[in-house]
Amino acid sequence: MEDVLRTLMDLDKAKTRLEVLNAVLDYGPVSPSEVAEKLGLSQNAVNIALHYLSKSGIVRKVERGLYEANYAVFCKAFLALAFKLRDVVGR
Repeated sequence: MEDVLRTLMDLDKAKTRLEVLNAVLDYGPVSPSEVAEKLGLSQNAVNIALHYLSKSGIVRKVERGLYEANYAVFCKAFLALAFKLRDVVGR
């Protein structure tokens, strides 16, 4: 779970990963070439972003090279972030 949280918190530093994640959320399941076309990015840039997002578990490869958001991991990560925020705010 720490990998997921770290990846989510670092998305603001990695514009391409954030754009790719948004495309997967909007259009998934989707292939890297479809994401590249929709975003105007190189397929290599999309593949690198998907590698990092997959490694953390935020997205997963489903069938024949298609990627989709891993909503279970996504939800757990947001709950963990909410609890951390609550601890920081002090409520």
